[in-house]
Amino acid sequence: MGVHCPAQEETYMTDVKTIATGIDAAIGCDYRRTERALYFVEYGGSIARYDLVRDAVGTVSTGTDTIMGTYQYDLDTGQQGAAGDDDVWWEIITDGERKLVSLEDAAIAYLGDVDYDGISSAEVQDLDYDRSRDLSGSDDDNELFEGAVFAVRTNDDNYAKVEVLDHGDDLQIRYRTYELQDAYQELGTGYDRPEDIVLGSDGIHAYVTERGGDVLRVDLEDADRSQATVLTSGLTRPHQLALDEDHSQAYVVEYDDDGRLLRIDLTSGAVDERYSGLDGAAGLLVDDEREFAYVTEQRDGGASGVLTRIELATGADEVLVGSLTAPFMLSWGSPTEDRVVFTERDPENAVSMVDLTTLDVDTLVDDVPFRPSSVALVSEDELLVCSDDVLAAVDLAADLYPADAPLFMGIGHVPVTDISADGYATTQGPGYPLQTESAPFGGRLPLMLNHERAYHDTGARYYRLLVDGDEPRQSWRQLKWTTSTNRFEPEAVSASSGGYYPVHRPGEIWYNSRLGYKLGTGWLTNGEHTITVKFYSDRDRSTLVDQEHVDVHIDNQHPRAEIGTIYHKLPPGAASTEEEIGACGIVDGGTDEFQLGVTAHDPEGHLRSWSLRTLWGDNQSATIASDSYDNHDASVSWAGIQDSREPGGWWSVYALESDSARQCAHTFYLDVWGRTVNGYHHVHRSRYHKSITMLMPDPSP
Repeated sequence: MGVHCPAQEETYMTDVKTIATGIDAAIGCDYRRTERALYFVEYGGSIARYDLVRDAVGTVSTGTDTIMGTYQYDLDTGQQGAAGDDDVWWEIITDGERKLVSLEDAAIAYLGDVDYDGISSAEVQDLDYDRSRDLSGSDDDNELFEGAVFAVRTNDDNYAKVEVLDHGDDLQIRYRTYELQDAYQELGTGYDRPEDIVLGSDGIHAYVTERGGDVLRVDLEDADRSQATVLTSGLTRPHQLALDEDHSQAYVVEYDDDGRLLRIDLTSGAVDERYSGLDGAAGLLVDDEREFAYVTEQRDGGASGVLTRIELATGADEVLVGSLTAPFMLSWGSPTEDRVVFTERDPENAVSMVDLTTLDVDTLVDDVPFRPSSVALVSEDELLVCSDDVLAAVDLAADLYPADAPLFMGIGHVPVTDISADGYATTQGPGYPLQTESAPFGGRLPLMLNHERAYHDTGARYYRLLVDGDEPRQSWRQLKWTTSTNRFEPEAVSASSGGYYPVHRPGEIWYNSRLGYKLGTGWLTNGEHTITVKFYSDRDRSTLVDQEHVDVHIDNQHPRAEIGTIYHKLPPGAASTEEEIGACGIVDGGTDEFQLGVTAHDPEGHLRSWSLRTLWGDNQSATIASDSYDNHDASVSWAGIQDSREPGGWWSVYALESDSARQCAHTFYLDVWGRTVNGYHHVHRSRYHKSITMLMPDPSP
């Protein structure tokens, strides 16, 4: 098929860029970060892979040459002044004024004073190319000094690295032009309308669902449908898979007006129904604790889409959010599983996010290509989206951290401009990947630096980090592209003996290119602290070129969650007005009204929300009481409640209008969330539960 992978800066839609076209309806996907590769299925019948870093096929041209003044040069052939697709022009403007200009579709990326031999084919393709970029070679403004390095994406879509050997009216260079493997690779064909793919942890196998009803195990080295193993068949339009390899099982949902949530034994293929009654289920996630499943349903043909949570042990379900437009496949939006990300199909054509702690819905991107099906999180900042005939990449931090941002840009997804003078984060704008208000910081903080501007604009090569004037000199591991293994490998980042960390050099490929420090805050007291980054052009502290700081309020104390006394209201005429019910107690008379002693408290005054609910019987649940920071005044402090009887009025079991609720065990769950963030997500959550049994008579007529 004719898949086209356009030049990387082309086809922008706000912060979305198309990376491949001509796809035959990309549906489900999975991302393997060590390979920097997206695996996906095409509804037309194939499994494919898209490589964000492409292997080099070979060298198309290399050597040392002289570009004469006013001549053009073709880096694919190593010829100047010949008819063809010349890539650059060494333009002589006036005596002493010269510049190197890109031609046609060729584009230039400038690296400056770096090691030419250390720039690999992987690194040269990952640079930011600009078709309008000219390089000055003038006497009074010379970027093309001896030893300067730049790169060119040629008109033949190859990549050249170039070093300046001598500079004058003629430009002497050495160069190497790489031909790269196609980013799109078709791995297997012959599938019956595949819907989803999940990669196994062994790096060899994947699991695929087909609309015709089969679930398959596939060897990615021999990935045609004819070689796949059928694990189970006869399902009704199975869609997204959730893999649980630790228990040799997988979960899948059926797209039907009476669809099921199924668990499949990956060894025997046995199918176990966990839930029924789903309407148009497409997306599925199962949390790490195997406690809940999250399902997107396209009710009413997609017009009334919902996100549903199902408790796997009991089958109790709860619609978390509604009014979604044709929601499709799901991905986790954070390592703590407190956010889910999913696509909404046409007419919305959007990527949306639900915060599971507040149930707020936010549109992350509202202009993705037509009919998106799935989304993969490449990093905290980058998404890949599979659409009808397009693959697209989304940089969530592009608007947060533009190229001219401060050297100390922010903490995770919180720009320094969104941190108040007393150190609290408020990010309430539409499309923010993290939504929070008056939030302190805690945990391990990813400090984001503008390495590119530090390197080129200030000449910085090293930096030091101080907290309240002290140097923590912490170390961390970060993924960096390694040419010898052709994959991302973890690299230790540590301070030198003088406390210096290196600024990222042009051409290096870091998995998180903005990360400058992972600051563990466990050693800090709760309260306000100052983080300072100092930039140096050398290691001996003699040349400080810039410094920036931000004040942050630290809170590393979790909120407290506790269900104390359960109060049962007694009828008039009883010896007392109420009785106390202990854990596992049985209530077989009296009224149907209860209150619970609830503690949902943050001693630092940084409570975000709490929720008290009951689960009982077969797939039954109800919320009893809840509260959130949004319901209180705009001050920073809200500590919550301590041993407060909730709800304010008595809670009625009969009001549930459920026969099973009156004759069943009830488990009361209290979830409490703090507002503390680590820059990417909220980090503090506490939970408590207590159970009693109710054997209540039928209500009086």
